[in-house]
Amino acid sequence: MKNGASGSPSTACLQAGLYLCIAAFVVAPNCAWAAEDQGTTAPWDSLIRIRGPLPSSEGVTEYRTLSEYQPGWQPVRIILPSHIEKGRRYPVLYLLPVEPDATEAKRWGSALFEARKMNLANHFGFICVAPVFAQMPWYADHPTDPLIRQESYFLKVIVPLAEHFLPAQTDPAGRLLLGFSKSGNGAFSLLLRYPERFGCAAAWDMPLFQSKPDRWGMDIVYATQENFENYRFVPLVLKRQEELRKTPARRLTLLGYDVYKDQVQQGDEELRKLGVPHFFANDTWRKHSWSSGWFPEAVKDLATCSSELGASKP
Repeated sequence: MKNGASGSPSTACLQAGLYLCIAAFVVAPNCAWAAEDQGTTAPWDSLIRIRGPLPSSEGVTEYRTLSEYQPGWQPVRIILPSHIEKGRRYPVLYLLPVEPDATEAKRWGSALFEARKMNLANHFGFICVAPVFAQMPWYADHPTDPLIRQESYFLKVIVPLAEHFLPAQTDPAGRLLLGFSKSGNGAFSLLLRYPERFGCAAAWDMPLFQSKPDRWGMDIVYATQENFENYRFVPLVLKRQEELRKTPARRLTLLGYDVYKDQVQQGDEELRKLGVPHFFANDTWRKHSWSSGWFPEAVKDLATCSSELGASKP
């Protein structure tokens, strides 16, 4: 999926002349956003700029964000239920990318395509939100580079955008995380680092027990072993085990496998040893892709977890 909408230039672009339209396209592929358009100030943070929403294309609406946490404008793509009930708030399913935007769909398929194919928004009553990152997404903050703060970008830009502009729930039961491979690690680290903010995380075929940040672009994001330790699965589970045991829901869904069968199995064993409730299935081989068949089971379990958490609220 390309960053912008396709189609002919707008009337405003034509009137301004071909060169202005080309200049606008370099900045934003839709000519309706001219080069001088700096968006609007985010209501929750004066340092964040927002463009959009763009008109829906194939059921997907897009915003753009500009912040201190990522370089340049970044797209955020959204699928809403086709009928929004007045006054109702919907759980948000965050579809966490595995690659930077330019290579995601080419290598691993499209989470948004799978969500549309399953009619998730209508079937489960979910809002689907798919962020984009400029670097390889590991969902961590670089210790020194202010433009590689992926965790902060997600927490301070993506989640507030969903909850300000969309009819989204604002409690943990309404914040659901889904990913695989790198973004599976990201889903688990976000929930384990912020269990008071996120309710449920489902992950498939991910390198949970990578011990050093020395593969797959990890060094670009984590930078140091010391910083990497803040996001590792085992230390986080050990820290949160008591809290997770008390929750009347299985907040972690652990699925496999293709590349990381042994690590997924080891993750289940670690959670069992600590008595942490979770859903586990690791008996069916599937290709390392959004579209290989694991997606429906993961989403179904997230829906169950969301319902259980919501029902347990005082």
